[in-house]
Amino acid sequence: AICLALGREGFSVVVNHLEKYTDGAVQTVQKIESLGAKAMAVEADVTNEEQVAYTVELAVKKFGKVDILVSNAGIASRGHSVVDSAIEEARRLFDVHALGAMRFTKLVVPIMRQLQRGDVIFISSHATQIYRPLGGPYVMAKAALEAMARTLAKEERENNIRVNVVAP
Repeated sequence: AICLALGREGFSVVVNHLEKYTDGAVQTVQKIESLGAKAMAVEADVTNEEQVAYTVELAVKKFGKVDILVSNAGIASRGHSVVDSAIEEARRLFDVHALGAMRFTKLVVPIMRQLQRGDVIFISSHATQIYRPLGGPYVMAKAALEAMARTLAKEERENNIRVNVVAP
C-alpha cells in the first residue's frame, strides 16, 4: 500500500523484499508501473549489510537519487513474557526492526544531504504506546526504532531531512 501510494504520487519506487515475497513484490512493481511511475523489486534481507548496500546502489543507479526512505521491515515476536523470551529472539527482532532501519538510514541519509530535501519514515506500532504484555521483544525493538527516529530528526534537521514515525 505504501509503495502504491508513492507510485500514485509519481515517485520512483524500490520494493525491497525477501525471497518468499517475490511474487507479491513483482505484482506491486507491475501495479506501480501501470500508474505511470517507475519501480523495481530488489530481494534483500535488511539484516544483511551487503544486501542493503546493493539495494541502495541499485536504486541510485536506476533512479539517480533516494529522497524518501520508508523503513517498514518487521517480524512478530513469539508472544512470550519477557522472562520467558529468549535473548536470541530479542536480538533477531532488534536486528530487523531497529538495525535493519539503521543499515538503510546510514546509506541513504548521506545521499539525501545532497538534495534540497529528504524524508525518512519509520513504521512502528501502537505497541510502543500501550506496552501490552506477552510481546516484550517486539515492543523493545519498536521502541529502539522510535528512539533512533527522534535522535535522527534532531541530527538531520539542519540538512532539511524530515524524520517521522508512523505507528498504526
